[in-house]
Amino acid sequence: MPECITGKQGAQCELNCPVQCKDKCDKVTGNCQECIDGRHGNKCELDCPANCNGNCDQVTGNCLECITGNYGAQCELNCSVHCKDNCNKITGNCQKCIDGRYGILCGQNCPINCKMCEKETGQCIVCIPGKFDTLCSSTCAVTCKDFECDQRTGKCLECYPGKY
Repeated sequence: MPECITGKQGAQCELNCPVQCKDKCDKVTGNCQECIDGRHGNKCELDCPANCNGNCDQVTGNCLECITGNYGAQCELNCSVHCKDNCNKITGNCQKCIDGRYGILCGQNCPINCKMCEKETGQCIVCIPGKFDTLCSSTCAVTCKDFECDQRTGKCLECYPGKY
């Protein structure tokens, strides 16, 4: 049996491939070798799920990527509202947390006086002004200008004139 030109199928290549096929289809079955964007199925007759970011698997219909804020095989689940940007497509675990949160799903609050903490442990990365140490529980000295001190040591970044 001779090969058909692109877009044709049938014993004599007299039939058109389904319009949702991207270029070629099987000469006998008419099944698409590849679908146009946003379609899946043997003849690309089905739409990809709405929350896919682009294409889906031609056979299963599962999304290759999700739109921001969704996860799951068909991106049918919502990421935690505490995730920053996006979450893992399979597990839903947050990749980053919004400021003030930590944990796998960013469901825990950072320590009080902590502006930003480490995602896994909750150890403070950035304290609010006037506080220092890993939990931001220590107070900078009143002799520190603008009440600012090194976050780890508590040493003043700059002192008021005449103070040390």
